Amino acid sequence: MSEPKSPRPGRPPLSDAERSLMLDAVIAAVANGGYDEITLRSVAVQTGMSPARLSYHFGTKKRLFLAALEHVETRASRLADDSMLTARTHWQRVSRMVAAVTPNGVGDPEWQIWLAAFYQAPYDPEVASVLANSSRRYRERMEEIIRAGAEAGEFTVRSPRETATIAAAALDGLAIECVAGVPGSTPARVRGLVLGMLRRDLGLPPTS
Repeated sequence: MSEPKSPRPGRPPLSDAERSLMLDAVIAAVANGGYDEITLRSVAVQTGMSPARLSYHFGTKKRLFLAALEHVETRASRLADDSMLTARTHWQRVSRMVAAVTPNGVGDPEWQIWLAAFYQAPYDPEVASVLANSSRRYRERMEEIIRAGAEAGEFTVRSPRETATIAAAALDGLAIECVAGVPGSTPARVRGLVLGMLRRDLGLPPTS
């Protein structure tokens, strides 16, 4: 992930609460109108911070955008981590990895910022790199869980890496349809289709 600008000596860093408030304002701006809605002034108005302070810590709207992407990914990763604490099987871990990144529905703000990243990526190598690295981390974590399940005898799978890659791609595509409001596309349908595909690939019987 891209690192925010390091504050110069003599300037206090943003607190965790200030940083979270600021990045949530960036997410809300993107949800309201896309990448072009991000401005230092609008984020300052939403957070009560001065534009000069935001500029000092991040410099540009792109740095704010990249930091917001990192913020969303970190939140999803922590959600997955927390849900793993009570998982008793590798299948439960796989299911919770899917649930952690399934959108909440049409216009989900934390998915809309990823849609903005997909849109910007062909024109901005830095955004493309952040997007690629985030996708890679998710695939690798899913692959690790699938491989552990196969080694434990819970799954029968030809290629954990291939299954994780296909599942992540299917999840992205179905999530985009859900967030965009494609008729019939709901969070439950996204989860059901991805988990159904995974059960078949992992040699598990279909759910009733």
